[in-house]
Amino acid sequence: MKALSATDQANLDAFIINASKGKIEIIAPSLKSNFSHRNFIDSSNPLSHDPMATAEDHVSKKSAFNLTEDQLSSYLAASTLLDCFDAWSYLSAATSQLLAGNRSLSVHLAYYAELRATKSILASEGIGSFSKHNLSVTSTAGIGYFEKATHTFLWHALESWIKNPKGAMNLLDSFSFYGRTFTDWMSSTGRVTPLEAQKLVRSWLRTWSMDLKVFGHDHESRNSVSYQSGSMKNFALPLDFAPTLDFISSSWESVLPSAVDAFSIIDKYLLRLLFKELRNYLKVIHKGSSIPSIKELVTTASENIGGVPENIYRFLYSKNADLANLPVLDEAAKSVDVPFLYSSSPLPVISRALLMLRISTGVAINLLKSATISASDLSFWTHTICNDLGYVNGPLPGSLRELDSDILYTLEYIKEWVENNIGNITLNKFNVDMPNEARILSQLQRVGLWNLA
Repeated sequence: MKALSATDQANLDAFIINASKGKIEIIAPSLKSNFSHRNFIDSSNPLSHDPMATAEDHVSKKSAFNLTEDQLSSYLAASTLLDCFDAWSYLSAATSQLLAGNRSLSVHLAYYAELRATKSILASEGIGSFSKHNLSVTSTAGIGYFEKATHTFLWHALESWIKNPKGAMNLLDSFSFYGRTFTDWMSSTGRVTPLEAQKLVRSWLRTWSMDLKVFGHDHESRNSVSYQSGSMKNFALPLDFAPTLDFISSSWESVLPSAVDAFSIIDKYLLRLLFKELRNYLKVIHKGSSIPSIKELVTTASENIGGVPENIYRFLYSKNADLANLPVLDEAAKSVDVPFLYSSSPLPVISRALLMLRISTGVAINLLKSATISASDLSFWTHTICNDLGYVNGPLPGSLRELDSDILYTLEYIKEWVENNIGNITLNKFNVDMPNEARILSQLQRVGLWNLA
């Protein structure tokens, strides 16, 4: 993506730095007053009707209309949750298209999942994008403004946010393992401050959002998927369904919750990676000094947080080659083909979208907790969503985490089917033999629902 001019970059950095996450957290509890009317924001808020037109009226010199800070704050607090769920919906659609054999559309939809996840993250920071009109709730008073088209703005805004220590600190707090945030884990090593620790995860976010950078300005590629035939591809490279199915199944396993963590598998692997990066960081800043091993770092952190089971302890420091990385992390590290219409595999883009959603969901969970918004508070929304998507027929289950029971059975059935069909694992056979399982595999909205409500 083309760099901003020096003036635009300086203005954007100021726009990002001056945005107020605190004001979003302050106003978020007031959303509950709208829930009895089955709304997230008050119907008198002009952003509840036509956000794009409202933002344009706000910045127009021809209009005397002005949004209030509270109106924008309420909208952004709600958007943190709703954009996150919409991103899960896009990722579900991307998976569905992959299982239908439509690779180009799968990539297209996964890109939009990344885009909406980014919008959710920035909304929690007090930043909203309304087409080319980008508004922020400022830490002083009033509403900030920066003009840039959405696809271009979101990448540059995210990059600016990553560079801002405040932003990266919030990123660390969105991950947790064994009931402790990554900030807690890093601080418990006694070797790094939270401010230093946030530097270690910046590269993750840049990698996971690379599609925003590559495709954000590429109108021709996006238009190709929207308006041109997706069938003009290299027919010598058919979809290899066996590894694709293994990837989808593995991705599902990685997002299943534990009793204490929303994403215990993904975060366990990321924490192990973080300890490795911490040691590399210490080697750079303490050249010539005695540097603790990864095992010593893990030992100190584990002791300081109250101890962890032996199997977790060994996993976090082990160099055992048998401990293979998660496929979603391996795929996310791969570069992307341009234009993406001809991408040989959608898996890297889907992986990056999933990981951006890991952050977005963590950010939304933290906002809901700070606002003391409970699952029962959100039942007006989840009841409608779950019935519309066909997950339930009538009342909601006692806990939306029960939605993972279908997934567990599905993954077990697929495992048996794969074992019984070695050498004949094709998309056609899978859809013929396992139509219900194919349908459930694409329902990634479930992850958003059981985490957010």
